[in-house]
Amino acid sequence: MKIRLILSQRAENDDTPITIVLNSDGGDVYEALGIIDYIHSLSVKVNIIARGRACSAAALLLACTTGIRAASKYTFIMVHELSTSNSGTATDIKVNANHVDELDMIMYNLLAQYTTQKKEYWEKVARKDFYMTAEKAVELGVIDQII
Repeated sequence: MKIRLILSQRAENDDTPITIVLNSDGGDVYEALGIIDYIHSLSVKVNIIARGRACSAAALLLACTTGIRAASKYTFIMVHELSTSNSGTATDIKVNANHVDELDMIMYNLLAQYTTQKKEYWEKVARKDFYMTAEKAVELGVIDQII
């Protein structure tokens, strides 16, 4: 996941928000969950501004930040269910499939927690790639504003 951070030199007790400018086609869900955990552990707010696209894991990161969630007018945001390429024994494939289902539920619960839509909504629309304009993302509570 490519993220550009805009950071100024910070004093030890500086409570100025951190701003991330995001243009990403997504990435590893574990990385996104780790970044979300880290953002929520910080004592300062983290603003995320999407420009161009915020797809898959990047859309989850955008929706779940602690500060301002914004996108430029022509940014597209996309969510979808997780995908994987499993191989191995039948038992391993079943274990991996169950784990992917668990990760899907984590993603849908997070989207429900940080947007205005319920988990069932996200389960339904994410069965296929679900693209949102910035306007639709505001309507669904994925972002707060268009800049």
